Amino acid sequence: MMEWLESIDFRRVIAVLIVIAVFVALWILLRMLFHRWIKAEQKSGSKRGIASVLWDTVKLLLVILGIIVLLEVNGIDVTSAIAGLGIASAVVGLALQDILKDIIMGVHIAMDGFFKVGDYIYYQGELCRVKDFNLRTTKLENITKPGSFTLCNRLIESVERASEFVQLDIPVSYSVPQKLVDETLRRACARAERIEGVTRMDYTGLDKLGDSAMIYVIMLYCNQERRYYITREVMSVIKNEMDSAQVTVPFNQVDVHLDK
Repeated sequence: MMEWLESIDFRRVIAVLIVIAVFVALWILLRMLFHRWIKAEQKSGSKRGIASVLWDTVKLLLVILGIIVLLEVNGIDVTSAIAGLGIASAVVGLALQDILKDIIMGVHIAMDGFFKVGDYIYYQGELCRVKDFNLRTTKLENITKPGSFTLCNRLIESVERASEFVQLDIPVSYSVPQKLVDETLRRACARAERIEGVTRMDYTGLDKLGDSAMIYVIMLYCNQERRYYITREVMSVIKNEMDSAQVTVPFNQVDVHLDK
């Protein structure tokens, strides 16, 4: 028993315990700071913003740094070991190229605020909701065609945030008095606001004079996940109201002049 105790290098054990204590304390401190930041982001409406992504990165770096320090304390020359890998390190680096590209793009997305979890974006022309995001991948839920898919961040070259409203262009015949059109479309907006998922309807009035119709505009604010279904319901309400008031939608017309 005494021989076993004498074989223990207590100075090294104490050094290991100090390193562990320091890293645990640092972990707790950083976790408290990041959790405050994350809560602040959540209060502002962000489900998973830059704070969550950075905290994941910091945790990984702390673990790696802790392992390196512990190895050094135990007499293992980590620097020489890494340098001795030589060609193997280069091969691993090439293999990790795509992962590094994903991480760099992930940092770029988080820092520049391209999008965050819960946002609605257009990806390759499809309306999608951001379900999850980390430094390597982004998970999207397709709203147009129900289904989810995960993208490597390096594949995200450009995205467009979906606006909070849908602009409805309503063509009306020139023969219909503008006052009648205004009254009809305002009634249609009032009816459409009763549809589940509709936040509000803003009738903005006459927008432009087209070749064969006057174009009136209505702004539809609604639940983004159901925007396509809600838009169809709203258009049906508008059409029914226009039919009741005999507000006609013209066909495209072309004037043909014949020289005799």
